[in-house]
Amino acid sequence: MASGRSLLDQRWPVQDAPRPPAVAVPGKIVLVTSASCFSACLDFLDRMRLHPAVVQVGQTTGVDTVYMETWTEGLPSGLGEVSHAMKVFRGRKRKNNEAYAPKVVYEGRLADTEALRGWIAANYRNW
Repeated sequence: MASGRSLLDQRWPVQDAPRPPAVAVPGKIVLVTSASCFSACLDFLDRMRLHPAVVQVGQTTGVDTVYMETWTEGLPSGLGEVSHAMKVFRGRKRKNNEAYAPKVVYEGRLADTEALRGWIAANYRNW
């Protein structure tokens, strides 16, 4: 410390996910998303969206941050809580609170599985 040097280097390189090999698939991979997609679901999408055969449809995803695994402690007054992160994901290419918008928006109810299947079957060739 006396020499002015930092004890910890906190510069982290951005991790570019390697593009998967060009594996041919017989058609398209239709990935249906909703606002309920966040955290590990977004980590999965980070990789899936790299493949040229993947088409994201449905609704815009939720968001997350690089902070995870929080500890929460109640205040002595009992009137609130304080939370703090225990882990942080360094070098993630996707930014904090960045959602993925679908290539094609689905206007129907995602819970109506039969209608969603019919819509995909009728339209996927156009995507």
